[in-house]
Amino acid sequence: MGFMEKVKKMLTQPIGGTGKAQPQKQAAAPVPTVPIATAIVPGQAKTSVSIEEVMNSVADGIVALDRSGTIRLINVAAARLAGFANSADAVGLNYASVLQLVDVAGAPLEERHNPLIKALTNNETMTTRDFSLVSRENQKRTPVELTTSYDKLDDAIIVTYRDISQELKEDGEQMEFISTASHEMRTPIASIEGYLGLALNEKSATIDARAREYLVKAHEASQHLGKLFKDLLDATQASDQRLKASLEPVEMTELVRNVVSGFSPMVAQKNLVLLFNSIPLSQATADHQLTQKLFARVDPGFVREIVNNLMENAIKYTPAGRIEVTVQGSQNEVVVSVRDSGVGISADDLPHIFQKFYRSDNSDTRTINGTGLGLYIARARTEAMDGQLSADSTFGRGSIFFLRLPRMTDEEFDKERGLADNQLEMPSAEERAATVPAVAPAGQTVVQGAPALPAQPAATPAPVQQQVQVAEQPVINQGG
Repeated sequence: MGFMEKVKKMLTQPIGGTGKAQPQKQAAAPVPTVPIATAIVPGQAKTSVSIEEVMNSVADGIVALDRSGTIRLINVAAARLAGFANSADAVGLNYASVLQLVDVAGAPLEERHNPLIKALTNNETMTTRDFSLVSRENQKRTPVELTTSYDKLDDAIIVTYRDISQELKEDGEQMEFISTASHEMRTPIASIEGYLGLALNEKSATIDARAREYLVKAHEASQHLGKLFKDLLDATQASDQRLKASLEPVEMTELVRNVVSGFSPMVAQKNLVLLFNSIPLSQATADHQLTQKLFARVDPGFVREIVNNLMENAIKYTPAGRIEVTVQGSQNEVVVSVRDSGVGISADDLPHIFQKFYRSDNSDTRTINGTGLGLYIARARTEAMDGQLSADSTFGRGSIFFLRLPRMTDEEFDKERGLADNQLEMPSAEERAATVPAVAPAGQTVVQGAPALPAQPAATPAPVQQQVQVAEQPVINQGG
């Protein structure tokens, strides 16, 4: 048996265990010290290397859990990050008392967000950089890249993690530079775009046809550059966890329909068919919608930007065919899907499309402009609303993207909307200040807290004109 085979055998040795997690410590089984390699050097004695020495030489932390969540194996690196001077002290303990994970703000994780619970419950395999490990020794929080995997042979969970503090520091410095440079560049770019717009305005300038053609191209380039700097700023905010969602109750079908309708000119220009909930968008008015309303607590601006990005990509990567947008609801979710019949995404590229600056590199997409930041920012905005953004695709046959957001019940929507309406109807500070105690004239009763009587009879006030809110038109982001 070779070196790697014996290491694998050590990691996958039967560790069994059934039943519920037990917080008390169990008998620790010593790490085996079976010689796994022997080097023969002329003039020297044989040198044996044990599995224990190999495991403890690995810089990454390695932990093996049985099905009850009990630690059966932990190396020195894993124990040190968790705050244990001796790795043997952690063997036999329940994982929750050793691997204490918190989010980026330092708050304990909810069960549905804890990757260890997901692994133990659903055998979920994942890699994440979104959590920190708290040392039991000094409560120090260390950001880690954590991976969980399921060992089917022995029904066990293997957890690996490593310290990424230095990487995050360097990434932060890089993002700070990009953020500063992007912010400083936006002002001159806006000025250039403004002056080009004035030059193209027939009321402010007179130019010949050839000059107009050049200025139009320059104006489009300046708009694309401005979009690039905006994406860079948004990406730095997403990387620094500074994207804050302003959640409010919203009816999702109408919101998404309004955003999608803004793309009708672009769709018509490419002779594509655009469907909304299985019917042509031109017929998908409020009168044709399903009677069921789908409510969610979201940031409307974030939803617009996400749907904008998905629609923009669908149009760019669909040379011919159709695009279909649906808004559906399950018991706990509102699901917005954008399906196209375009070039699709290869199996090699699909796992990476939400990474920063990643773009597919093939003959069908190489000529299409983009920054590689749109989907990265869209996912960050989705997660800021406690949602999920995913994709499925077959190369050459199109793609479908799913935006999943927690659904509100009708009762929750009515309650929150009612509270918001009540707050709008509350009297202002000036109105409350005008409410003073009054002295009742003889034979009359004054209700305490009523407005003071005017000295002269007040003229009948003119009726207050009701304000009508006009639905905001969706902003279409070019490029990205």
